[in-house]
Amino acid sequence: MSELRRDPITGEAVIVAGDRALRPTDLVRAPAPAPKGAEGCPFCPGAEASTPPAVEVLGADGRPAGDGAWAVRVIPNRYPALPTAHHVIIESPRHDAGFADLGEGELALILRAWQGRLRAGATSPELRAVQVFRNEGAASGASLAHPHSQSLGLPLIPPVLAAKVAAAGVAAAAGRCPWCELIASERADGRRVVHDTADHLVIQPYAQRFPFETWILPTAHAERFEEAAPPALAALAAALRTTAASLDRTLDRPPFTLSLQTAPLRPEDFKTFHWHLELRPALNPVGGFEWGSGTFINPTRPEDSAAILRGQTPPLDI
Repeated sequence: MSELRRDPITGEAVIVAGDRALRPTDLVRAPAPAPKGAEGCPFCPGAEASTPPAVEVLGADGRPAGDGAWAVRVIPNRYPALPTAHHVIIESPRHDAGFADLGEGELALILRAWQGRLRAGATSPELRAVQVFRNEGAASGASLAHPHSQSLGLPLIPPVLAAKVAAAGVAAAAGRCPWCELIASERADGRRVVHDTADHLVIQPYAQRFPFETWILPTAHAERFEEAAPPALAALAAALRTTAASLDRTLDRPPFTLSLQTAPLRPEDFKTFHWHLELRPALNPVGGFEWGSGTFINPTRPEDSAAILRGQTPPLDI
């Protein structure tokens, strides 16, 4: 039976069409284009001169490195969305490495590079937020196959973040963090939990907007991702790799988008926050109802997708 659910943080409405939950034809994925080879890729080693000069280069040991021995390379976006601060984080020298293919140390370097973009954004007085995001696969909007993420500095607080900041501000007035409460309630319920460790909770959110939408939440309250210490990054790298492997195994390495949700840059712009990652496999197109109403219809119940990812039911045939 279909039901209307509301996000426990923002109150956003979502229609979960539970009576269609396990019908494979309800999850439509466009045929994947043939993967592009490394030949001519501007992000591969040896092609550094074809990109703008790097603003940060990390070696495999985490120390600053030159273009000849890099593990992560950060460059300005050649076609910036805004003339503020738009950067590309080239995540690996390996042309075809997804999150599940990288070691935890390699993933931790990527996370460090994300922190660097947030810290750099905080030094720009015209910026109020930095959005870090990743598109993997053509269906998610990626224009290059080589693994990379992006950061975009914004002179405003984007609407999605603003809604979360507002909701968290109301909770903060009562001495609460809504994400800490969410973690406690999801652990107690258990049906939507995919992975649970001492450091992170991985869930299919209650008001899930898209099939297999996945959140990774640090269990310790933390407002700013850029302030996470190296041990916290190592723990997140492990959670991210495990989550990516679960999604790849279940959905045959789907295209996906990832966004880092973290506090605005200026302390006067928020009361409290709890940073986290949100991943969305690109399985179902967004249609006219969703665009027109702002309300999403999810044909898969999060309780079912969580069970599938935990390996308790057969994967969907898509």
